[in-house]
Amino acid sequence: MADVRNCILRCIRNSHDPIILPDEEEIFVGRGPVTKITDKKCSRNQVSLRADYDAMQVRIKQMGPNTTGVNGLALKKSETQVLRHGDRLEILLGQYVHRVEFEPPPSVDKLRTERDGKKRKLDEASRVNKKLCDESLNMDVDEPSSESKWETIDNGKLLIYTAKHVVAQPKIAAYDLDGTIITTQSGNVFPKDCNDWKISFSEVPGKLKKLHNDGYKIVFMTNQAGIGRGSTNVEDFKAKVVRIVNKLGVPVQTFISTGKGIYRKPAPGMWNALVGKVCY
Repeated sequence: MADVRNCILRCIRNSHDPIILPDEEEIFVGRGPVTKITDKKCSRNQVSLRADYDAMQVRIKQMGPNTTGVNGLALKKSETQVLRHGDRLEILLGQYVHRVEFEPPPSVDKLRTERDGKKRKLDEASRVNKKLCDESLNMDVDEPSSESKWETIDNGKLLIYTAKHVVAQPKIAAYDLDGTIITTQSGNVFPKDCNDWKISFSEVPGKLKKLHNDGYKIVFMTNQAGIGRGSTNVEDFKAKVVRIVNKLGVPVQTFISTGKGIYRKPAPGMWNALVGKVCY
């Protein structure tokens, strides 16, 4: 293998110069002039990175309170993972995407072997999760739900609210909740409490009703890690969801990820749970 001369973290949008990661030196990356990130949800020292030129890998640890992503999956705080050439680092999950690059890059055969191994692991995780969802969520949905109901999946890691009159459909209109369907009444980035919300735009209820009338099942999928951390009361948030759906006046099924892991977007857990519902 050729001697590694350099390792860089490259912004995929080229919004700033590549960040050099010296061999075996801890580098902190986050909000600041180097990355040009101004989002206050991103810590100044959001992640710790340490390149290993001999192994051609970068060890990453999340330091900030908000979630970092690695290849689309959530990283747990203080958890260490390994990045290799071409891997994607999302400084905040789903945002500020960067790519690890070694110079010169590893051989094609080495890359193919590593990627095939990752794909097998991801495929297996997806199959296990799909099986769990199928076993946990399989139920008769041929008829509209006559009553609203809550379901608790995987020891509370996933909550599902199915409003009255929700019916299985071959077409899905799925949306995020915060910042899409609702926003804060206070104008703050994060809600003060479970009463601090309003419908984002006056057109939202009408658009959703039209989709419902056109044969779409309306679905909300929302990350609510505060429930898992204990900073958000689960019963208060359930009541908030019910009030939102009632305000919209359209049958909605809502999926709530309460922590990190396979259910948290952009991981596919909530979507697999939806697929586990017979005929959606």
